[in-house]
Amino acid sequence: MGLLRIVSTVLLLFLAVYSVLAALGAFAGITIYFPFHVSTAESIPYHRWQSVRVAVLLAFAYFTLLHIFRGTKALYPIKFLEIFIKILTITGIILFYRTNMLATDYGIILFFVACSAILHVSARPRLRKYFSRK
Repeated sequence: MGLLRIVSTVLLLFLAVYSVLAALGAFAGITIYFPFHVSTAESIPYHRWQSVRVAVLLAFAYFTLLHIFRGTKALYPIKFLEIFIKILTITGIILFYRTNMLATDYGIILFFVACSAILHVSARPRLRKYFSRK
């Protein structure tokens, strides 16, 4: 589990630094979109920002319904990231396909599929109580 922990930590650190830099760039009037496309005049392609927008809306709906039906329950940040990246991956595949961009931007989808897999394994509980009574 040592290597997996290192890989997931590096991945999360990369995503956090990228997010902060993209946000600071937006405040400075510079658009940075994935992976490292920096633009001052060009807008973000429709299929990319739309997939993020839909993923945010679906994540909001998912966590709202989870709260309504399961009540308040602790959720680790890694689990939130795992769920959001999975939703982003699925919406990205659908919207990229609908706009005929899946063939050109497949690298982004593959990156998020890999992120989803790594975070899925990293977010699992370390110790399961298989024989405990409830």
